[in-house]
Amino acid sequence: GSLSLTSELGTSDSVLAASYAFTGDTISRSGSPRDAFRANLFTHTATVGLTQVITSRLVLRGVYTFTGQWGYMEKVYRYVPLFTPGALDAAQAAGGVGFDNFDQYRSALRPPEEVPDRRLRHAFAIRGLYYFPSIHASLRVDYQLYLDDWDMRAHTIEPALRAVVRRRWEVGGWARVYRQNGASFWRRTYTTDANESQVPQYRTADRDLSPYTALTLGARLGYRGERWRVYGEASAVETLYDDFLYRDTLTAMVFQLGFEVRR
Repeated sequence: GSLSLTSELGTSDSVLAASYAFTGDTISRSGSPRDAFRANLFTHTATVGLTQVITSRLVLRGVYTFTGQWGYMEKVYRYVPLFTPGALDAAQAAGGVGFDNFDQYRSALRPPEEVPDRRLRHAFAIRGLYYFPSIHASLRVDYQLYLDDWDMRAHTIEPALRAVVRRRWEVGGWARVYRQNGASFWRRTYTTDANESQVPQYRTADRDLSPYTALTLGARLGYRGERWRVYGEASAVETLYDDFLYRDTLTAMVFQLGFEVRR
């Protein structure tokens, strides 16, 4: 369920927007009866933003988003390998532990993922839009700061440029740099004692909770008719993981085609 409100503050040059959304999830295992495993996750999201026209060519927007989650945030199919100190020493002597050899050194224990049952998330974002009439182009710059009570911090910056050439053709491009640290309980390898009797309280194999950098480059080409528009986009994303056991990099290509008709 969601509710949103948009209101002009005196004039149309200042617009305030606020919204609230609630999601309730029930998690179970496919093929298992619900009385064997069943969990809930409740998510509340509140957003407030202000859009301000500064001049006829410059618009600024600031947004704050709060997300509170309570309940089961693990993945039911994800299990975490454990290592004894002796096994890690042996792996380091052999050149280190990684995706190709971790199964040789891990403990027989492989407990399910366990993370805190509460997560309070904050995001502060600002956007600037500026129009250059001499070249029929607009520049957009976005920045976002993210932080939460799992001690994660992330920065995102994205500049983008779009221009009209020969009246009907639109070209554009953008770049995005994203950098985050890991959660406070993130470990590349989680250890147990020599007797394999102690399990870390919090443990995860979720790469999204690890420290990493993501770099994106994209381009857009479009053609505008009198009452219609067609466009295509292509982007490449390179993700560089600092300390993830199963992967060092991940490369993704994204392609999009769109068609719009105006009445």
